[in-house]
Amino acid sequence: MMEKQFSPFIVPNWLKWGLIVLLLLVVSLFAYSIYLYNNILESKQSGFEASVELALDQTDLAEAENVTRYSGKMLYHVVAGKTENGEKAFAYVPKNPEKQVKIHFFLAEDIVSEQQIVNDWRNSCADCELLESKMAIENEKPLLEVKYIDEKDRYVLQYFSLIDGSSGDHFRFNRSSS
Repeated sequence: MMEKQFSPFIVPNWLKWGLIVLLLLVVSLFAYSIYLYNNILESKQSGFEASVELALDQTDLAEAENVTRYSGKMLYHVVAGKTENGEKAFAYVPKNPEKQVKIHFFLAEDIVSEQQIVNDWRNSCADCELLESKMAIENEKPLLEVKYIDEKDRYVLQYFSLIDGSSGDHFRFNRSSS
């Protein structure tokens, strides 16, 4: 009489289907994550092209090099570029659907440079970790928003005037310890 021989590599049917379903679920979640990330990024950058066109049409900007966004009391697209003379300049294009608000335009030579403000900040806050700095505007005054972690491990938003480099508002947030 012959005994049935089983291969040690034979896996029960329910286990194969379970692994297939799990693999499909992981791949689906990964694909959805990529889709969601791209949609969020696209929504953050929506309107950049229209803002560049407005800035080029209504200001002295001749070419746009970079566009960022700032959300304060109102959402602004900050268009950085150059004039016909090659001077660096910034246009703050408001994104207000209810009414058209004027575009604010500043030549780089008329404002304090971002690098100078960041260097001054580093000298005054040696134990701080710089996260990001970006152009901002409030009450028609150009600002630089500096995000950093201070010496007490707090998340800080600090605003500096681009007109004279002076420090303005500070917002300090305690970080939760996990």
